[in-house]
Amino acid sequence: LVAIFIGLYFLIRGLFRLVTGIFAPGLTAGGRILSIVFGVLLIVLGVFALKNLDASLAILGILIGLSWLIDGIVTLVESGHSASRGFSIFIGLVSIIAGIVVLTVPIGAVEVLTLITGIFLVVIAIAQAIAAIYIGIAAKKAR
Repeated sequence: LVAIFIGLYFLIRGLFRLVTGIFAPGLTAGGRILSIVFGVLLIVLGVFALKNLDASLAILGILIGLSWLIDGIVTLVESGHSASRGFSIFIGLVSIIAGIVVLTVPIGAVEVLTLITGIFLVVIAIAQAIAAIYIGIAAKKAR
């Protein structure tokens, strides 16, 4: 299941990178090429992760770490022409640091990411259940 989510993440992030490289205004030729190449690389990694679900968590952790590291570098390169330059630099640096941390402890990082994802999904489910109850109460009062 983790491999499926990671594969989908790589595919979606790769598509966004590809579209950014092709259509984003104001990018230099180098930034555009870097974004397109990285987008294609992420798509390939996504397909690899989805086709090899038995791959170890270490390999997936390394792929996540490398993608975050490279994504951070690409974001820094693109930040020079971004409308929100400061925010782009911040996001790029955070991505680079996260990539280095994940590369240092890939299995532990995947385990933590899986735990955090599970917690978020439980919190979202509880919030949606509470919202549904309040919507039901509001609908009864409106009658």
